[in-house]
Amino acid sequence: MIAFASKHRLAAAFLAFALATPAAAQDKAESDPIVADVNGEKIQLSDLVATYRALPQRLQQVPFAQLYRPLLEHAIAIRLLAAEGRKSKLQDSDQVKKRMRYIEGQYLYEAYVEKIVAERATEAKLKEAYEAFVKDYKGEEEVRASHILVKTEQEAKDILAQLEKGADFAKLAKEKSIDPSKERNSGDLGFFTKEQMVKEFAEAAFALKKGETAKAPVKTQFGWHVIRVTDRRAAAPPKFDEVKDQLRQKLAEGIAQEEITKLRGAAKIERFDSEGKPLPAEEPKKDEKR
Repeated sequence: MIAFASKHRLAAAFLAFALATPAAAQDKAESDPIVADVNGEKIQLSDLVATYRALPQRLQQVPFAQLYRPLLEHAIAIRLLAAEGRKSKLQDSDQVKKRMRYIEGQYLYEAYVEKIVAERATEAKLKEAYEAFVKDYKGEEEVRASHILVKTEQEAKDILAQLEKGADFAKLAKEKSIDPSKERNSGDLGFFTKEQMVKEFAEAAFALKKGETAKAPVKTQFGWHVIRVTDRRAAAPPKFDEVKDQLRQKLAEGIAQEEITKLRGAAKIERFDSEGKPLPAEEPKKDEKR
């Protein structure tokens, strides 16, 4: 933690680690069953969850269920070796006592963060965060288009000529299109984003204004399309329940960081370099002052 900005990035990373409990594992841990008995010492599911949470991020991408057996065997091995260490009185050594204090601090830190988040990340706060999210949300553009799909370019051109003379698009789609969905939608594809359609079709559709028909047929891997855009809009924001977990995570990080800032301001802290010499006080950058 050398630069002021770096300290905040690292703090955010540590907070994310402390607050990121695997949902599936957390649900299973509510009853916290015993998963092994090693010479009378019980291992509970929560012990495996704690180990899972401490894994590198790349391994936390693997579902908890897939790592369950290796985590269980690891926990058993720890109990067996720890028992041998106790027989050798290693728990009385200064090195082990120092490590135990460090580990206790880590768990107390996590427990306290969880406590204040549970108290402060209320449903009302989450709803407030959602309202702010919706207000700032800039949805991806969507268009609603209808098409008539045929096998040849000439067929498509003939249809365009009929449309120019006033023919009904939906009626022609039912009569001429080879798209199997024409019977239920009369060529109407509904709203879609650019990424949801093949490139050639999407580029042609998104180049049109509401009510416009492409002046030339568009070729894709499916055949030749006559395309008409019937509406345009920005995609609606996701519903509250769809983003609730992300909002809680973001709110939790803010709550924890505020608490750290408050406690740091009230504490007497001396900092030293790697050689034990006092470090000069750092001035935060202008854009980081609060």
